[in-house]
Amino acid sequence: MNEIKYPTVTTYFISYVDNDTNPHYGEVNPDQYMITPKPNMFTTTVEQEYIDELLQYGIVLKDDTLEQL
Repeated sequence: MNEIKYPTVTTYFISYVDNDTNPHYGEVNPDQYMITPKPNMFTTTVEQEYIDELLQYGIVLKDDTLEQL
């Protein structure tokens, strides 16, 4: 299980299992706590890195909404 507890800055995450086609993803703000059962997790505080990593799963961020390809 992975978690992000009240980060000091907005933290973007993608949690997944090997060969996952349906990862958990999103952002955690300093006043939030996030937990996911998926064992692997990519995290960054750089939004562009997060966007680029989502592309590996065919997920594109558009106009503040997430859209599957």
